[in-house]
Amino acid sequence: MLETKGLCDVLRVSFIDGLVLNGDTYQEIVEKLQESSFDETPSLDDYMKRVEKRVQLQTGESISYDDFESFVSELKRVNIVTQIENVE
Repeated sequence: MLETKGLCDVLRVSFIDGLVLNGDTYQEIVEKLQESSFDETPSLDDYMKRVEKRVQLQTGESISYDDFESFVSELKRVNIVTQIENVE
């Protein structure tokens, strides 16, 4: 029998304000984050750029990212995300 552990794993990302988002991919997490913010930015790229600017203004920290995973990881580094975990 084949091992299937991990095929149903879901990302769970917790934020400093108590928000918890679940998704199959980091892109899905960022999409849900955008939806929860009521930001009307048309693209995820534009949304992430806005978040980058807000992080700089609110924390004095700069974030640097190349993709959705590094974006979420950077939010963790500056303590906006409190936990990133894989759950079954």
